[in-house]
Amino acid sequence: MSEIKSTLDLVMERTKNLTMNAAEKEKQRKIDLKKRLAGLMQKFQDQTIKRTELLKHLNELKNTFGHGVEKRMADEILGRIDVGKDNDRCLALLTDYFGLEISILKMIQAEFKQDLQAGETDRIDILKSRLSDHYGISGTAVIPNIEIDPEWQQERNAITERFRIQLEIEKKRLTSRQSDLFNQRDF
Repeated sequence: MSEIKSTLDLVMERTKNLTMNAAEKEKQRKIDLKKRLAGLMQKFQDQTIKRTELLKHLNELKNTFGHGVEKRMADEILGRIDVGKDNDRCLALLTDYFGLEISILKMIQAEFKQDLQAGETDRIDILKSRLSDHYGISGTAVIPNIEIDPEWQQERNAITERFRIQLEIEKKRLTSRQSDLFNQRDF
């Protein structure tokens, strides 16, 4: 009777004579580092790990993978910043750990919130006016649901896209500055 083999046994048997060359090993190390950094940042954003624990893991990765970890981590953080999200934890990490100047990112985020709020208020006023003029519905209890209004959705998307473009430009500027900074610093 023949032996029943697990999937792992079959894979190991078929790949026992395969080896990776130096370029493949380096590529695999980069992929592994990227996955680990992404996982750490997701845990940090989900608040399942604290900042001190994140920094501890980051230092471990730096010891394992070398000095490129800081630049890759900063790139990972910058990639997660978006106008519609709560970016406070990421921004604080960029400032405190990496020493990057993020005041323009904060300004873009604040202006986005202001423009979105102003657009929302204007749209509510327009909808209230329509309800009053066309249907005779008015009063302080009337609160239109702008989330289902197609015109508001288009306007909100336009505002978001406008600020997303500004944010991307600033993130690219920070990335180039960060590259200069990491090339000068000795970690």
